[in-house]
Amino acid sequence: MTAREAFDTGVELVRGGRFEEALRYFLTAYAQGDQSPRLQFNLGVAYYRLQRFHDARTAFLRAAASKETADLSLYNVGLVAFAAGDRAEAAKRFRYTAKNAKSANLRALAAKALARTNNSEALRARGSVSVLRGEDSNVIIPVGTGNDLASNQRDSFLEGRLAWADTFGDSERWGYRVSGVHVEYDDISDGNISFAEAGVDFRGPVSAQLGISALLVADEAYQQTTDLRVRATVFNRRAFAAAYELGYSLVDAMGSGPEQLEGNRYYFGIALDARSKILAASLGVRKITNDRELAALSPDQVSVSAGLQAQLVKGVVARLTGRYTDSKYKNDRQDELLELGAEISFRLYKGLALVVEAARYENRSSVAQLRYETDKIYGGLRLQF
Repeated sequence: MTAREAFDTGVELVRGGRFEEALRYFLTAYAQGDQSPRLQFNLGVAYYRLQRFHDARTAFLRAAASKETADLSLYNVGLVAFAAGDRAEAAKRFRYTAKNAKSANLRALAAKALARTNNSEALRARGSVSVLRGEDSNVIIPVGTGNDLASNQRDSFLEGRLAWADTFGDSERWGYRVSGVHVEYDDISDGNISFAEAGVDFRGPVSAQLGISALLVADEAYQQTTDLRVRATVFNRRAFAAAYELGYSLVDAMGSGPEQLEGNRYYFGIALDARSKILAASLGVRKITNDRELAALSPDQVSVSAGLQAQLVKGVVARLTGRYTDSKYKNDRQDELLELGAEISFRLYKGLALVVEAARYENRSSVAQLRYETDKIYGGLRLQF
């Protein structure tokens, strides 16, 4: 079989969706001396369909060296980057193509892809597993929402996290997610917490999430929550976005203890996001209303949250988070909860990173026994895939 015959056979196999076989024929054509841009382009297509993103990127960049295939190849480099999770490169390639491609149709297609990248409208498969070891200066016993009690004891803990999200079939907007966290203290078992959540997501200018979660406290079933969250983007440009947020939660007791709570929770808020190539910032404000048993603890809450993420150098990312929650009660009690967090991650190899985190919690309550402060510092490994 000649190089031309192998190439033509590969093209037909691509049209039939048989990408593994097509790749073999393209590689045969390459081995027989075909180094044309069109072969590199089709190699990129086959690799991309087989989710071999590094090889696909290499092939498309080689094809981009030719004027004949440059525009579409660079656009495809953007598609590869987006699929691989590199939004920065995806945006760079789409922006270049939208500005410089000779074809008006391709410029329009790239502009649409750039908007989708900036809006994070498309879902993609992603997952992570983390294992961390840490020290807690003052273990908090979660006996009830709004009624956490300080133990005045220091203890070490082990924390495990798991998260996974993917799309349904070939959909770019419909997907699902599962996540879980378990915190186990060495000596104070009453502080142990397990949390698991599963849900369905829709992404677009108006995004929605429906989920169900379960909370275990001290290794016993405590609370089940069903959540519906809606986010409507009202403004989105290259570096700035604003959205309204609506949420509803149905809280059900899973155990029979005296602190078991049931009720409904509603919130309305706004979210602001700003981003650049190496920096991302967020700010959110929510008004929260609780009813039934939840209202006996705190019928009205206001929460303000902020986040900042920066790429310090290649492979090193720092994150800062903060949340302030003001809770007012029917009996004139008032709580102010301040949560601060810091994280720095060092990429060791591909998706593997060394993570160091620190957190501080302060509950400034008008009830003396409910005031507490605690500091945590922990570190470990995170694998993203």
